[in-house]
Amino acid sequence: AVPEWLQAVEDTVQAIKEPTTDLTKVVLARQMRLTTTETIRSEAVLAHLSQQQPNTYVFAMEHGETFFIGATPERLLKATVDYFETVSIAGSAPRGQTEAEDQLLAAALLQDPKNTHEHQVVVDRLTHALSSLIEGGFHSETRAVIKNRDIQHLFLPLKGKRQTAVSFLTAVQKLHPTPALGGEPKTAAVLWIKAHEPNSRGMYGGPFGWLGIQEDIGEFAVAIRSGVVTQNRATLYAGCGIVADSQAVDEQQETRLKFQPMRRGIIGDV
Repeated sequence: AVPEWLQAVEDTVQAIKEPTTDLTKVVLARQMRLTTTETIRSEAVLAHLSQQQPNTYVFAMEHGETFFIGATPERLLKATVDYFETVSIAGSAPRGQTEAEDQLLAAALLQDPKNTHEHQVVVDRLTHALSSLIEGGFHSETRAVIKNRDIQHLFLPLKGKRQTAVSFLTAVQKLHPTPALGGEPKTAAVLWIKAHEPNSRGMYGGPFGWLGIQEDIGEFAVAIRSGVVTQNRATLYAGCGIVADSQAVDEQQETRLKFQPMRRGIIGDV
């Protein structure tokens, strides 16, 4: 229920502000139930998502009449023979109605203290989590904005030379859940989520990807912007990073934006 989730956001903000706790960010997720008049087909949703959501990983997994499906913009980790590559995505703004408005919103996002702080928390954790697994530190580009149909985010790719003895799955385990999904510090945030988030996440936000057979390579994404579907019923998921400056009603509005990709994918609205 929305009131319960809004209360969880307010409680989380107070906990982050409390000097006796070390929480700096917690990602709280909520759900939306959607019912259609006809059976929802995974192949139709995949086609819609592929068409509607550029700059994303489109994925699906089926089991009987139920499938987990989504289009996520967030890479968890890519491994080549020589390198690990990840990306920090955090902080959000809506898309503009015109190109000029869109650019103004993007520029404001890049300068916004709350969103840049939220994003920097993710950058710092990713850098620290992989620091013992790479040689010579990360190479990073300039912080930029990645744009999807309904929402835009702060975005920073990170790349480092992998140590030869470090397995890909070891590195994945080190990163998951990132502060874009769990929080900071990791253990305290996960415990807070378990105690205060109104609903179970199920597969939402889990690592989703592929592994090489002959070489220790592959790529995993974070299964956000996703939903679970059975026949004509869907449960959609969306989360927000809560920091000390967060306002519950603003976070609720952000989740509305984040539900949109899956709503469009299911109903086929292009």
